[in-house]
Amino acid sequence: MRGPARSDGAARQRRGCVSSRVATFGDVENLDGLDRLCFARPWGREAFGQEIARSYASILVVDGAFHGLAASICWWRVADEGEILRVATHPAHRRGGLARRLVAECLRRVQGAGCDRVHLEVAARNRAARGLYAAMGFREVGRRPGYYSTPLDDAVLLRWRGDGRRSEGSDL
Repeated sequence: MRGPARSDGAARQRRGCVSSRVATFGDVENLDGLDRLCFARPWGREAFGQEIARSYASILVVDGAFHGLAASICWWRVADEGEILRVATHPAHRRGGLARRLVAECLRRVQGAGCDRVHLEVAARNRAARGLYAAMGFREVGRRPGYYSTPLDDAVLLRWRGDGRRSEGSDL
């Protein structure tokens, strides 16, 4: 038996026919809408505007055919390290590889800017995201018990190393 039909947008995602772009202030409303769909504690419009304005922050977005934004990623580059703050994929566009493409593009950009390490935090319960990050070379380096309050969950601290060395320990 076949699964549910995918939209043309999902088929294009599987073929790699989507592209990301840098977010602008004109995207703040759609970033906020996407964030509200994806997270129990959304950032809000003001926070997205602040991130767009920061010289050390970057937000990439993928436009959705019918949903405003299909996906986004926000990260900081500070000195020789990067930190991924937020990855969001619209529910209608999940399982199409958008998050993987955005994380890969983020890693390319931060490595191109001279960063050899990237950090992020992910909810311990978020098995899909943890699997994605592990497949992309991120390794667990620590935990913050009870970090997330809605719902209560630990934050798993992950690190990626662009120099090919294994990320071990908690020397963030």
